[in-house]
Amino acid sequence: CSIVNKSEDIEHILIEQEPDVVVMTETWLPPAILNSEICPPGYNVIRNDRSSPGGGLAIYIDKIIKYLVLQSPPDVETAWCKTYLASQKFIIGAVYRSPGVGVDAVKKLDSFLRHLRVQHKNVVIAEDFNIAGVMWDEMLPETRERETANGILDLCFSHGQKQVVREYTRIQGNSKSVLDLIFLSEGIASRPYEVELFPGFSDHLIASVTMTWTPFRKTPRSVSSYRDFGMADDTAILDELDYHYRPFEELSRDELVMTSGSNLKHSFINL
Repeated sequence: CSIVNKSEDIEHILIEQEPDVVVMTETWLPPAILNSEICPPGYNVIRNDRSSPGGGLAIYIDKIIKYLVLQSPPDVETAWCKTYLASQKFIIGAVYRSPGVGVDAVKKLDSFLRHLRVQHKNVVIAEDFNIAGVMWDEMLPETRERETANGILDLCFSHGQKQVVREYTRIQGNSKSVLDLIFLSEGIASRPYEVELFPGFSDHLIASVTMTWTPFRKTPRSVSSYRDFGMADDTAILDELDYHYRPFEELSRDELVMTSGSNLKHSFINL
């Protein structure tokens, strides 16, 4: 059902967990619903609603974080944004695949990622592909939808994405599945991160990834400045020297030696 009826639950989770970014799938939001009806204080929201019941995506972003909404590819249910965290740019993506949708959606997502990865190296994608049975530790498609599963695995290999959720996110009786997926690009997955699951407000557990990212600091650059004597007024300098040193012509050799040191030091400091 629509998250409009769960706005208080969403706000409670945001207050308790204090996440920077939240991705939600199956929002079931009619376009007529205002952001203020589903977005708690302190957050902005990016939406991709369906015109018909079902599906839908939302990305909640802490208001202190700068972000830019990116255009989603056609015929694939996604939402994308560029965020600025720890002096780095991150691409955040939300992807939803309805049950029974064929491998074409995966192929279109693959094409979109090829263009995206040319310019961006830090990519985080939260997905619900509604495909159970993929063995993520072994990267094997143990499922009846083998073609689609292979397409998803190919995405990981082709774009350097690591799926980090390993525990079951949906348990119904004897049925256990890892449906809620989080993909990290290689540059992110090579740094420390922690994955947690905790109860939410549906039959899915909430998957959370906490990443440690040290802000990039530029090495201080030493800058030296020099006077550009090429821009000096040669005529004025010669006139000044002639004025100050004309008395030297009247001095004997011994008197010249005694007085020249102090006069030269003072004169050149004033240049």
